[in-house]
Amino acid sequence: MKKMIIIVSAILLSIVLIIASLPFVLGGIDEGIMFYSLLFDELLTPNPPRPAITYGEFPFALVYELNGEEKVIEDVLIIEYNGIFVHGGGRNRWWVHRLKSEDNLITLLRIDETTVIHYPISMFSIGYYMGDSGGGIGFSQSASRHNSQQNPTFSMEGYRINPEELLDVYGIRIISWEIAPPIVNTFR
Repeated sequence: MKKMIIIVSAILLSIVLIIASLPFVLGGIDEGIMFYSLLFDELLTPNPPRPAITYGEFPFALVYELNGEEKVIEDVLIIEYNGIFVHGGGRNRWWVHRLKSEDNLITLLRIDETTVIHYPISMFSIGYYMGDSGGGIGFSQSASRHNSQQNPTFSMEGYRINPEELLDVYGIRIISWEIAPPIVNTFR
């Protein structure tokens, strides 16, 4: 019986070591280290406090020129708390956003069926408006090109277009960006 326990223990230990080494074998040392650091972040890092206010609406106006013609986009940025996610060495509050017009992008120009030029809203800066840390959506004279067949929630940045290319190639010049101020929030 004792011999059987030793054999079963050795087999189980071998299986555990093989499984534990897979990230290193499949991805190399760097990938293996990253896998286990993310795993330990997930298991050991406490959740950040939950926000008291989990929903906000922020009216905005974007003024731009398209081929010399002034255009205005007025809408409402809606931001909601969506829980916690693990990213880059810790747990973070996850904020999601959409526009009241039910569009996911502030579209400046639709080039074809799959490509749009849009004003950038970063999923990592929208928490600023809900009183969370971050930089907010400041005035930008650049834009992003986006493949509309991708999930816009996770590819909002797309390909960044600088102001010169935006004007020279697409005939777009950003004039102003006005948005409601951030709320004051508490986290418990």
